[in-house]
Amino acid sequence: MTGSIRAILAVSAAVCASGAWAKCEFWRAGEKSAMFDLAQETILKGLVVPGPDGAHGFVHPYFAPGANYGDNWWEIDSSAALEAWKWIDFGFAMEAMRNFPLIQKENGRIPLWGADTLPVSENHSLQSDNASALPVVTRPAYDIAKMSGDRAFVLEMYEMSKRYLEWWIGDRMDAGTGLVSSLFEETFPPYLGRANEFCGVDTCVLVALGLEWTAELARMLGRDSEAAELDAKSAAVFSAARTHMWDETAGLFRPYILASGGLGFESAEGFYMFADRSLPSAVKERLLASLKGPRFGWDAYPLMSMAVDSPEFTMTKGERRYQYNASWSGMVWSLIDRWAVHALFRAGLDSEATHLASKMVAMIDAAGTFDEFYAPDDGSAQGGEYYVWTAANYITAIVEDLCGISYDAETRRLSVEPRIADDFRFEHLACGTNGYATVVRTNGVVSVLYHRFVESGYVEATGTQYIDTGIACSPSMTVEAEIIPLDNARLSAPGAQSAIFGSSWSPDGFFFMFHEGNIRYNAGGEYVDVPGGESTWRVGEKVKLVAKADSFSVNETGRTLGNGRNTTDSICFFWTGGNPFGLHPEQYGGAFRLCSAKIYDGERLVADFRPAVCSPDGTAGLFDLVGRRFHTAVGSGLLAGPAIVQDNLELVLR
Repeated sequence: MTGSIRAILAVSAAVCASGAWAKCEFWRAGEKSAMFDLAQETILKGLVVPGPDGAHGFVHPYFAPGANYGDNWWEIDSSAALEAWKWIDFGFAMEAMRNFPLIQKENGRIPLWGADTLPVSENHSLQSDNASALPVVTRPAYDIAKMSGDRAFVLEMYEMSKRYLEWWIGDRMDAGTGLVSSLFEETFPPYLGRANEFCGVDTCVLVALGLEWTAELARMLGRDSEAAELDAKSAAVFSAARTHMWDETAGLFRPYILASGGLGFESAEGFYMFADRSLPSAVKERLLASLKGPRFGWDAYPLMSMAVDSPEFTMTKGERRYQYNASWSGMVWSLIDRWAVHALFRAGLDSEATHLASKMVAMIDAAGTFDEFYAPDDGSAQGGEYYVWTAANYITAIVEDLCGISYDAETRRLSVEPRIADDFRFEHLACGTNGYATVVRTNGVVSVLYHRFVESGYVEATGTQYIDTGIACSPSMTVEAEIIPLDNARLSAPGAQSAIFGSSWSPDGFFFMFHEGNIRYNAGGEYVDVPGGESTWRVGEKVKLVAKADSFSVNETGRTLGNGRNTTDSICFFWTGGNPFGLHPEQYGGAFRLCSAKIYDGERLVADFRPAVCSPDGTAGLFDLVGRRFHTAVGSGLLAGPAIVQDNLELVLR
């Protein structure tokens, strides 16, 4: 982990609630991608860890927009971040998605942002209440549920998405046309009027797609009749858009004005209609010609958000700030490219989708920074700096669009379908809750090493192995562990000592150890021995150890220590000759089995360790259920108990 990332973690208070973030690394054409690393660092700049009272209604960690937009959550920004972050830390993505049902209104609406009510100004809609956002949250709800293998989570995301889409249909659908109306950032450029006046192409398409994704969640739950109803509603929205939004002269789908029956501006969101799999072939060909023509910058810096020859076209260059609708009227946005790419893939236009995704990635690479939007004439970065959704869309484009990687926990299938000629390599690419993959493409041949963590019941050191959790100790932390002492002379022999867990041997450190037949706790240079016995602990039986800043317990037997601890050293399990504890070399391994461990910071659980074996190589270690990271031992010889669950994975390589 680089120093810059460690600094970000410190500023952000914690990542994945523990600070033990495992970065996904990406190589392309044999070189490690610094931009891929920077994208992750940019997203982390938006990390918010709510306090005990939550943050804007959210209680789980989440990503804010970055730039200068503060710590509030926004549906679009926070959703886009999780679309990327599911490949970095899947456990975090699951936890963060659980925020959205918490703030969902009784009628199903998910607000635009945490403050809900829109500001009153000339740059915002006339209607300031009952507003939502472009409904993109249903996509990470679907993706993350599909990757989770967790039926309860699938149900949670299904119910949230279904209620949300019911609000759109009930509150915003026009009965006469069947189109879905939108205001402010429910469509782009934002419509500054009121609901039920203006129907954005992007709004209609994202509602239709959301209905399809939610139907898939219904099928995962065995609710086939509900899935059929959702699919029918999706088809109806697409049909309405085909009927009312197509402009044959312009060769583009355009927003529909309900009062006049006319069409609005010529914006790039019109290309989202490639997602409609029922487009007539003639319309599809005409729309494709418009896309690949000069009006939206296809061969330069696509996609311009507005046709270059339209009266609304504007460039907002030079001033490093967002200029409201003007910035949506010509500048290049990764949000638009992301959904246009998705639509093109749905239409079977893989070459065009790859071209657009590659152009977006290349433009950002050349700019060297992840900013709010980019200039259509030279690709320069503009608007707010360190913008989270730009970094997120960059990662999603590389992993999913260009390298063609997808994962389905229900079928246990990891698919890799590269759409680029380049060789590439991913390391530590998260695949569901308990695994990650190394994906390599060399000379056109793809290989995958899938690492799956299978619970093993216990791990046992045989000598000088230890596990460094990477979690820095603090006075507010509590460490709990369940161990089984072994019937072994190493416990009671004169001078016998074997470290269990702790930080360091120092006036500020702490640790548990076996010492000549006792369990000894040391904190701040003061120690207490707890001898084995009927009322304390016994060999061969589970023993629960708890270490706090100024107290400890062994199976509820303990006491307060005067000196306490005050260290930031990393918390480790077992002992080593290279010794992070600073103990004596006459210690022995093989004294106990570690069955589980938890680390709390105050009331917050920051790590939940389970003994596990990583397939396919059989490496033993600890898997953290909170940080979704596998911790291996320093030194060889760590043993694991028999696997509790066996698991297989099907790889589909194309």
